Amino acid sequence: MLTVGEIRSKLVSLGLSQEEANNIKGKTTLMEKLSEMELKEASGLLEENSKNPIIDFSAVEPEIESDTNVDTNVSYDDPPLPNSPEGHDYVMTKFVEDELNQGKYPTVDGLRRVAELLLGEIVESTVHTLQVPNKENYCRATVQHTVIFETYEGKRKVFSDVSDVFRYNTPAEFANHATATASSKAEGRALRKALRLRKIISAEEAMKSEVDASEVQSLLQDWDSDAIASDSQIIALDRICSRANIDVLKYINSGAQEYDSEKEVPFAVMRQMISNAHKYLEENDNHEKVNPVPNRFEGYKSDWRQNYEEV
Repeated sequence: MLTVGEIRSKLVSLGLSQEEANNIKGKTTLMEKLSEMELKEASGLLEENSKNPIIDFSAVEPEIESDTNVDTNVSYDDPPLPNSPEGHDYVMTKFVEDELNQGKYPTVDGLRRVAELLLGEIVESTVHTLQVPNKENYCRATVQHTVIFETYEGKRKVFSDVSDVFRYNTPAEFANHATATASSKAEGRALRKALRLRKIISAEEAMKSEVDASEVQSLLQDWDSDAIASDSQIIALDRICSRANIDVLKYINSGAQEYDSEKEVPFAVMRQMISNAHKYLEENDNHEKVNPVPNRFEGYKSDWRQNYEEV
């Protein structure tokens, strides 16, 4: 990792005077200026002028198309605090155009670059596979990604998050590599958490499945419809209902068929129950629930299995 003196030397070599470099305070601010100047040099926008090395960088900021949602031309005299209302918008100005899918969704590569620019070096990035694709989980992969930073202040900070990928929530070309795609999504979520980006999701998270209702039904028929619900299915339904605050017993018995035990539910029916319940966890870009839980299902009870006979 570069020292403050080394950063100032690089700034001088890129065109700043020694006095200007010395007047930039704080290692984070110095790294931002260095990254900015290196980017301009790589783009052919930084021109040497021995008589006047002072360059107006406001004239060569990357331009974003008019139909994008992120204004990268906003300037800040002093970086706002990460947890301030302006923190999110400040971080978004650090992305370049090709790091924003559809002009607003930051890619994982972009999140990684900006995170190292603002926070410090990523010294460790690890993946923990929580669930591998198999028949019982509809070829779903669930992955946890952990990122460890060594900050400019010499501290270590750890950020972690999870994501799952399967055919019904991800485009086919990415769902075919479910574990790798889930890892990218989870890394994006961890980096968003590190940067405290509250108003946007990553480009990888924004990908939606193109499977329509008829295709889902066709795909479901490929599974064994004679088997009863598996333990992993029941655990999965319990976790989803817990997160969505759904009464499991009321939900299981809300259809035409009532069951005396969760073990009586057919495998294919339980799979559909899980798929339907998962919709109550979906959120839009503002982290608002897309499908509110109906009142008749509300109220998760952790002891629902012990009390099944009460239904």
